[in-house]
Amino acid sequence: MAVDGNWNITMSTPMGERSATLSLKSSGGTLTGTQAADGNSGEIFDGTTAATTSPGKSPSPIRCR
Repeated sequence: MAVDGNWNITMSTPMGERSATLSLKSSGGTLTGTQAADGNSGEIFDGTTAATTSPGKSPSPIRCR
């Protein structure tokens, strides 16, 4: 399944449901992109498209208040 493109997601957090956008690009098993929410964004790093591992890491762009 292709993952490239922009994805609108909803996350359940202790502060309630939060919306974010993922912009993803895959190449040769590597996954890169950004996660953006509330006017902030973070780069996705250590990403992979392997089905048996975590898809990647990103610092949360959502600020705790």
